[in-house]
Amino acid sequence: EWFDAFVTLTTFAQHGSAPQSEVKYFKKLLIRLASLLHATALAELENEGAATEGRSSDKLFYTYDLISPDDLDEESLECLRQSETKVELVYSWILHHIMDGVEKGVLT
Repeated sequence: EWFDAFVTLTTFAQHGSAPQSEVKYFKKLLIRLASLLHATALAELENEGAATEGRSSDKLFYTYDLISPDDLDEESLECLRQSETKVELVYSWILHHIMDGVEKGVLT
């Protein structure tokens, strides 16, 4: 379902009224956030399994391969590292990014 949502958003961005530079930025950041959302969700599932097996349940989302993680600002990544609700935090970043895209005319 997430894949379909992100593909749909990038497709809709092609038909907005914003300049191509804004569209390109929107799509690149959206894909990075989708990658981060996927990694945090996988880490959360892995941690739930570890907890039931009596293993350490450190949330090591950053051990998964991410798309261009260096392009995400360090302050946000540190906030994510400290968060107890990583999936929800990344999801909220995506929602804010979508609303910014609507405001800028990337999505109509």
